[in-house]
Amino acid sequence: MKRTGEKILSIIALSLQFIVLVLGVLLAIFVGAQFPEQLPQYSEMWYVWIVFAVHLLGFILGLVALIIMRSRAKASGIIFICTGVFMAFLTLGATLIQSILFIVAGMMCLVRKPYESYKEIEIVD
Repeated sequence: MKRTGEKILSIIALSLQFIVLVLGVLLAIFVGAQFPEQLPQYSEMWYVWIVFAVHLLGFILGLVALIIMRSRAKASGIIFICTGVFMAFLTLGATLIQSILFIVAGMMCLVRKPYESYKEIEIVD
């Protein structure tokens, strides 16, 4: 089965996730180099690293789910849904768009039936 809709949704979510990761790293490097006094104290920096780790883990899990989608759609759907839910909760809604796209792609993977079940049943008279 082609699963074009799921692939498109997951590729859009992965692209947004990658853009957020790259911009976050570039922003941290820029602020650290130009304005080191603007960085939060060490005690507050743990949240930044947790959010970065959640973004990176979400990107990796989304990529894994996209790769295994063709062979194991149900497992891919479960990974997409878990990734979307955990990213939304752990980043306090900062990844809302990506999370929604992952959840919708996961539901589509779980709900869509394989092609064989759509074939017409031959009626014998």
